[in-house]
Amino acid sequence: MKRLFIFLLFMSVLATQACQCEYSPSWTGTAPPAIASVATPISAAPMPAPHVIRRPAAEILAPGEGVRLEPLVAHPVLLAGEKQTTYLRINLTAFEMDADDLPPANVAIVLDRSGSMAGERFLRAKKAAVMAVNKLRADDLVSIVAYDSYAEVLVPATRARHSARIIDAIESCELGGSTALYAGVRLGENEVKKNLDKERVNRIVLLSDGHANSGPSSPDELAALGEALRSYGIGVTTIGLGLDYDSKLMARLALESGGNHFFAQNVGDLQKGFDLEFGIGLAAVVKDLSIQVEFHGGARPLKVLNAGMQIHGSTVTARIPQLYSGKQAGLLIEVELPAGTAGTHADLASVNLSYSNLKTHRIEQRTGRVAVSWSNSTADVEANVATDIMVRVATLLDDRRTAAAYRLRKQGKIEQARLAFEKSAKILETQSKRSGFEVLYEQSQRARTRAKRLTGDEYKAEELLYDHKGLKNFGEYTAY
Repeated sequence: MKRLFIFLLFMSVLATQACQCEYSPSWTGTAPPAIASVATPISAAPMPAPHVIRRPAAEILAPGEGVRLEPLVAHPVLLAGEKQTTYLRINLTAFEMDADDLPPANVAIVLDRSGSMAGERFLRAKKAAVMAVNKLRADDLVSIVAYDSYAEVLVPATRARHSARIIDAIESCELGGSTALYAGVRLGENEVKKNLDKERVNRIVLLSDGHANSGPSSPDELAALGEALRSYGIGVTTIGLGLDYDSKLMARLALESGGNHFFAQNVGDLQKGFDLEFGIGLAAVVKDLSIQVEFHGGARPLKVLNAGMQIHGSTVTARIPQLYSGKQAGLLIEVELPAGTAGTHADLASVNLSYSNLKTHRIEQRTGRVAVSWSNSTADVEANVATDIMVRVATLLDDRRTAAAYRLRKQGKIEQARLAFEKSAKILETQSKRSGFEVLYEQSQRARTRAKRLTGDEYKAEELLYDHKGLKNFGEYTAY
């Protein structure tokens, strides 16, 4: 009983924080066609074994085929007689594709040679471009574009097997004047479109400090370009160079195109980033994932904890541009359930998934269900809590607090930012003590460190490493 009381206290802290944090707004447009309700009447069914996920046999996949869909609930057994809040987590795992079967790449490398890149960052940019070429396979297509006051094609789209000529063009590139970043990306788009093929991974890789000052140069204008590229199936991976690079502009371009973004502070960061981008990043095995979650039996979604998700009454929808070989994505939804009767169970939600399989070249579908049950036994409730989901929820809420604290710092409100980090540290420490989750204590110590690093280069480096550590998909789906 004591352990259950502690856990309920932990849940109350999470619920309070959920109310105080910013969430993606619910959408109130026309809802999509509803999935037919298949909920078992609460009073009609005996309680099944705890935490059993029921799904059709077709959803149990053979190795190497399709996407595994796994809906999980944080509290599969609930205390009877009380209205409660829990979390639904939807895991999507892509099949592993053999290296020989990976789709070919069609890549334009766009190199910033403007005056703001002078010195070490330009040398690093050229080194990064060479790394990218060397990561490609012989039959992959690659083009090289450079820009300063204007954009220029250094190497038209060609097979990566001609690497010596391609690398020579990169190393011969010299600095110029202003920064026509928009024009550089558009010229890269033209090169990719020469060989645009839905069976290829079509990608632009931008190496820049993001200081655009010629032509369209605002984050909104670059975001609109990214959205247009995404409609063609072209993603933009943006690589920020230098501690003073424009992270907002670069991130918006990547986000809207469905690409990736990372910050390269040194050559080691570049190596790590390219290992991911040209390993995982060019190993997309499914694309155009569409998820629809329909809640049953009076359950209703309260909040979505991922970007790109929308609430339409009792339905939640989401879209994911692609999944990579063997990798997992996750979605989290906060759900309110009505009171239930001990000894009964009901379907909480049904999930429909559709996607394009790049190996079979077919549109495939998966369905899944997740159920909850009610019990008068606090021991049953406690024994079946999915602690990994609750830790993830606490981590996501902390991420939101951290982002809010850094916004205060960017506004020059240093003392308010310090207090925000210290408050976050206290919340995490309290949650760690109540739940026994050591990872939350470790996060609390990182928050205290950030509270002490709010001035000078130490602050800038800490902020950038928080925002862009490693390779991040800004839809947040790969963070699970």
